[in-house]
Amino acid sequence: MIERDSLSDQQRSIFDAFKAKCAENSLLDKPEELGADDTWDGINDDVVLLRFLRARKYDIEEAYKMFSAYPHWAGRLDKLGQPVCYFDVEAVTSKTLAAQKKTSDSLKIPGMDVPKSASIDSLRPYAIFDNAVRFVLPLCSAIPNRPNPETPVTKAVYVVDITSISLAQVWSIRNWIKATAGLLANTYPEIVDKILIIGAPSYMPTIWNWVKGWIDPVTASKIQYLKPAEVLSTLTSLIDAVNVPKRYGGELNFECGMLPDLDPVMKEILGGKEYPPGPLKWINGSAAGEKIAVAVGSVEGKKRDERLAAITSNHPPESLHANSAEYGTFGEEKKGLSEDIRLEEAGEVPAVA
Repeated sequence: MIERDSLSDQQRSIFDAFKAKCAENSLLDKPEELGADDTWDGINDDVVLLRFLRARKYDIEEAYKMFSAYPHWAGRLDKLGQPVCYFDVEAVTSKTLAAQKKTSDSLKIPGMDVPKSASIDSLRPYAIFDNAVRFVLPLCSAIPNRPNPETPVTKAVYVVDITSISLAQVWSIRNWIKATAGLLANTYPEIVDKILIIGAPSYMPTIWNWVKGWIDPVTASKIQYLKPAEVLSTLTSLIDAVNVPKRYGGELNFECGMLPDLDPVMKEILGGKEYPPGPLKWINGSAAGEKIAVAVGSVEGKKRDERLAAITSNHPPESLHANSAEYGTFGEEKKGLSEDIRLEEAGEVPAVA
C-alpha cells in the first residue's frame, strides 16, 4: 500500500495509469528469482512504482522507461524515522576495490535483481542498495511510533565523510563513483532524502568539476556541504544525539564498517536479536499481513535460511508504541512528511495527458 492520502486526485490518476501500463507489459509479474514465500517489497510493489514516478516528476512515459530498465547503515533513524547511513570515503581505494572484485561472485545473491550487464564496480553498491529497499526500509516502516506510521519509509539520510580524500584517490575510483551514481539515478531512484558531506578539502571545487557530470542533477540537488562548526548542530537538528557517532560529537559508539547497532525498538521487532551479518530478506508468513525476517546466503559453504522474527504490519508488539529516551524521539515537522510530499501537496506535478 502507498501513502494514498498524501496524493492528490490528479496524482492518484497518474499513479493508476502508470501502474496499469506496467501491468500491461508484465513488469508487475512476480520475478522468477523469488522464492514462493518471498515478499515483493522493494521490487515492483506500489512503493517502488511511486518512487520512479516521483523521480521523473510524474511523467508516465519517462518513469516507464526508467522502471523497465530497472554505505553503512548505523541501525539508527533520523527524527522522521528514516534510516541514517554513515560512509567514510577513506575505505574506498583502488586497492580495496580490486580486493572486492576478487570476491564478486559471492555478491551475486539469488533474488537480488542485478542485471546481467551490471559492471563489477556496481555489484557491491547493488548489494547495499538492494538490502536497503528490500529489508532496511520495510523494517523501518514497521516502527509504529514514528511520524506518519501509515506511510512507508522510502528514503534514507546519507552522511559522507571525505576528510581524507585526495585528487589521486578520486581519479582512481572514478568508475566506482560513476557506477554508484548511476544506480541511485536509474535503478534505485528517490531513496536519498539528503546527502551530508563532512570534511570537504580546500580543493573540493576541483573534485566537484570532475564528478558533477557523473551525478544525476536530482541527486546532486540533495547534497549539502557542512563546515566543521556546522557538523554537530546540523546532524542533531535532523538526528537525535544518541544516534550520532561520537566522532561527530554525538553519543553513538559506531564506526563505518561495523554491523548496524539497532536501537531498542528495531531490536525488539527482530525478536531481541542483534543485526546479523550477510543478506537478509522478508518472506510472507501464514497469517494475513505477516512478514518473517530471514537471514539467507551461506555460512561456510552451507545454505543459510535462519528465521529471525515475525511481524504483522497492522499489529506490531504493544511494547513498541512508546517512545524510548534510550534511542531518542521523532521530530514532528509537518508530521514527518518529506520535501517531495510537501511539494506534491502544493500541486507541483504535470497535468494528466
